[in-house]
Amino acid sequence: MPTPDTALVYSGTCLFEGTNLSEGRGTTTPFEVVGAEGIDRRWAEAANALGLPGVWFREAYFTPTFSKHVGKVCGGVRLVVHDRAAFDPVRAGIGLLITARQVWNGFGWRADHWIDRLTGSDRVRTLVDAGADVDEVVGDWAVGLARFEAVRRPYLLYP
Repeated sequence: MPTPDTALVYSGTCLFEGTNLSEGRGTTTPFEVVGAEGIDRRWAEAANALGLPGVWFREAYFTPTFSKHVGKVCGGVRLVVHDRAAFDPVRAGIGLLITARQVWNGFGWRADHWIDRLTGSDRVRTLVDAGADVDEVVGDWAVGLARFEAVRRPYLLYP
């Protein structure tokens, strides 16, 4: 990962590895830019309209030198994290999946359902396909996460 910003956004934008969009591999800002041919400013506008804390989405254009869409000009978004404490990368990634699907009719999941492996089940994919909003998708794993945190708590060396 080339920069700390790449590491910061990675856990959310890596979800695009499960789609037909470029996650910015083959650029100098992988995972900080996401897009594909034919996407325009409407995606950044829709993502900003979510009002996600700590992040803005800028319209971006990039040409990957390898990986998905190699050599093609991709339109998309660049994540600009302005408040690291408030930023939730996974929530931002889910918001981007939802808005990409809404504004770009070329959106698609990888045929091998790689998104299911990235997220641990088919729930994210099926909820996004069903039109769920960010809170519904993120809330879907809240009970399991709370259970895990309770089991984990006694093993933390530094609470």
